[in-house]
Amino acid sequence: MALSLTNLAKSLGPDLLKIAEKLKARECEETEVGHFVAFVEEGKNDFDVSVILTPKGLITSHSCDCDEKVPVCRHKVALLLFLAGGRKSKSAAAPKKKESVAEVLLREAEPNALKTWLLEMFTKNKDLELLFTSRFKSTGTEATPESIMEATILAAKSLIKNKKKLEQLEVKKIIELWEEIHKPIVNQYLENASSASSFRLFHSVLKAVLETTQSWHTTGNKVKKYIENLLKASVEAILALHQPATRQKAFLFFVEEIGKADSPLRYWYLDEILQKLSVLEVDTQKVLIHRLMDATNRLQKNKYSYQDILVVKMLMVISAYDMFAEYNGSFDYIVYKNEYNQLLVNELIQIKKLDRAEQICIQAIESNYQDAYSLPYYDLLKEIYKASGNQKGVRELAEKTLSVTFDFADYKMVYEAIPEGEAKVKLRNRLFTKARSTYTEESENFIFELIAYEGKYKKMIEYIRSATPVQMITKFMEPMAKTGKFELLKAIFERDKERCSSYRYEEEDAQLYPEITRALLICYDPEELRLGISSHKNSRLHGFNSRSILADYLKNELKL
Repeated sequence: MALSLTNLAKSLGPDLLKIAEKLKARECEETEVGHFVAFVEEGKNDFDVSVILTPKGLITSHSCDCDEKVPVCRHKVALLLFLAGGRKSKSAAAPKKKESVAEVLLREAEPNALKTWLLEMFTKNKDLELLFTSRFKSTGTEATPESIMEATILAAKSLIKNKKKLEQLEVKKIIELWEEIHKPIVNQYLENASSASSFRLFHSVLKAVLETTQSWHTTGNKVKKYIENLLKASVEAILALHQPATRQKAFLFFVEEIGKADSPLRYWYLDEILQKLSVLEVDTQKVLIHRLMDATNRLQKNKYSYQDILVVKMLMVISAYDMFAEYNGSFDYIVYKNEYNQLLVNELIQIKKLDRAEQICIQAIESNYQDAYSLPYYDLLKEIYKASGNQKGVRELAEKTLSVTFDFADYKMVYEAIPEGEAKVKLRNRLFTKARSTYTEESENFIFELIAYEGKYKKMIEYIRSATPVQMITKFMEPMAKTGKFELLKAIFERDKERCSSYRYEEEDAQLYPEITRALLICYDPEELRLGISSHKNSRLHGFNSRSILADYLKNELKL
């Protein structure tokens, strides 16, 4: 069913309509017959929305400058609801066969009088003067970076003077004016994307926009969208070039700017290149990556203040294109960049640079202020020590991390390497106490693996609590049942009851009931289960009339 103003409720979900009703559409204009544009307010942001309707209210086209990847966003729905309520503020007059009054007067005006009037208007309306100049200036006039900057600033000032805090409508009008005055330069570049001089002027347009707007205070993303649209058009123009060598040449203009220390568009250009790198010829990919790495190395050598961003992005590229062996010397540890550092260490391990990989891990661990951030580096160090045959390092690392990882395999390795005596006992008791107070899945698993290692299954029953994973109970169900069937069943029901009466209970608990049931039926006959359930049916926990859901499940499932 085609979307129209009369079937919004049927075509759109109630949740979307409810959200859209809370938004405010303002400054709605019918710019042409059936073509409506408006701003839609959402919080502190304004979104530029447009819809085109047929005379019967059928919606044939719609757009919004939000970034949502949905067919119809809430901002469009807000405007449609506004129009469906008959609240449009301005309407275009229906097309007339006769000329308008303005058209008649313009045709009949005396040329000199018209020129005098236009000059007066230019004095009062600088934006009008700029539009006129842009439209009628001689095509032989040569643009320069300086003239582009001057025109860009002048266009903005013609509308806002020296204001810095701008409304979205003001930004929109400035960009519309920029689109007009930048059009000849942009089009010239798009028609000849491999021309160095055309790129130089196109770059000047983007630079002028960034520098003019950097002191503005405004909501919305219209400036960002303007730059993104220009860059998207530029990349499409390059990809449309027929010869690979010509495409490569055009992309290298951007790479050259990326390598300049004072380039304000470095990451705009880099992102555009990286997004399209995979669709280029292999030779072009290699050339661009090599040149990008040259730029990266040059900026690092000159200690460019924001070089870390470039280095992080380039490591991802070098890794993805399997070129790390060639460029490994260009990358080093960066403080607090954990994802980058871990990728760097992995790459170094792959090319057997184990000493450097170890050094970076140690630097990261020393810099991190929380153990949680260091755990991946401990894992990498373990991998490094194993690769280098450093068993002593593996043991020392395991001992250092046991109180965080609770890795039982590591515990066994460390414990069994310690001579019999007080040191062994201290290690065991320290880790067991720490695990009992931690309440994580890893710590609970460690408790049960340790007790099983020591063969104390009767004691194990006493340590079943609400945090104990079901998998540990089922894993050691048989040896625990042999030491005390009634005590084990009671502990299992008490665990479930406590979870049911607290926030620990989750949907996953019920999903594990079949697994527990299968384990119980191996160790108990139905009558034993029936007696166990009966003895707990009227129990209380912490003053709540709480029963074990597991007990009810068993009773119903086994018809006890």
